[in-house]
Amino acid sequence: LGAVKDLLTHFGGHAAAAGFELPKSKLSEFKKRMKAHMKTILKADDCKPHIVVDCEIDHKDINVKTAEMLTRFEPFGVGNETPRFLCRDLQVQDHRMVGAEGNHLKIRARINGTQLDCIAFKLGKFAKQLDGNARIDAVCELEENEWKGNKKLQLRILDFRVTT
Repeated sequence: LGAVKDLLTHFGGHAAAAGFELPKSKLSEFKKRMKAHMKTILKADDCKPHIVVDCEIDHKDINVKTAEMLTRFEPFGVGNETPRFLCRDLQVQDHRMVGAEGNHLKIRARINGTQLDCIAFKLGKFAKQLDGNARIDAVCELEENEWKGNKKLQLRILDFRVTT
């Protein structure tokens, strides 16, 4: 915002947020100059979505004990992100699209000889890539899901790729 401060009546903020005011008459110039400035400081890769993975997790470590241990590092947020894991070779048993618009994906996977529920928000459009025998590598977060008073372990899948 400092690069266009002459257009602004007020601005400020911090590393995670910024606010500013400008006259409506200067909005067009603000957009033009801000776009030009961003081209000088950003690379193409800066604008591509990415997910940071903390580490790969072994199937044997996907359990309630690990989930409980992770809660010791809360609260999660800016500067202390929720741990993200790469979980390889999850065997999809079944899946379905869920949510009012069917834009989420509920997966039941087989892991450690038991069934594990997984939820992939906003990934419902990829349901057609899966079948009952699919295997996936997934970037996920380990969490407890509570529904109607019942708690159980689940994976929150942020992204995945089909491996077979």
